[in-house]
Amino acid sequence: MVNGSIVPLAEELAKPSPPRLLFKNTYLPRFIFTKKISNFVNMNSLTFVYKGREITAPLEVIDKGLNTIDYHLRGKDGLSLFIFRYMGPLNWSHIYGELKDDLKEAILDALIERFERTVVKVFWWRGQRQIVEVSFPLGGGAFNVRINKFFIATIQYEETTGTYSYHYHNPSWLKDRHMEYFIELIKAGKVYIPEMPY
Repeated sequence: MVNGSIVPLAEELAKPSPPRLLFKNTYLPRFIFTKKISNFVNMNSLTFVYKGREITAPLEVIDKGLNTIDYHLRGKDGLSLFIFRYMGPLNWSHIYGELKDDLKEAILDALIERFERTVVKVFWWRGQRQIVEVSFPLGGGAFNVRINKFFIATIQYEETTGTYSYHYHNPSWLKDRHMEYFIELIKAGKVYIPEMPY
């Protein structure tokens, strides 16, 4: 036909067709299916130190809802799967995959230091993991320093003089040099400060 009804149809057929799905999800509603698939697209990597070597492993972050997040690490073969779970502030566990204890702890250390907003340092001292947090509670007026969730010290900023001071509230291994280091982190903007909900 000359009136143009055949030509547009031929042009439409000549266009490449969109990619097809290899399977069709008929059980779950489409929006749930796409949300779950998009969780797997969040591919990162995690770097941790094990026996003096720096290791980087592929990492998938999957938000399961209700303050639960799974972190899937792949082994160097690309097939082995290791799952670590976050279930609230400083509540982490290894839930799947066989790992040596020291390797499991090294991975947990790296996950905590990277994904906990208030954590500034994770290390081992006298056989126990030390998780050091520096946080600024809303309306608190001072930075709190905690070790393994226990309140240890405060850091205050004096606006009139533009200086920082600190005060120990409970005994710990913290020394003045550690407090000075935390103050430098605060000055550099490396300590998480929540935004005021106005």
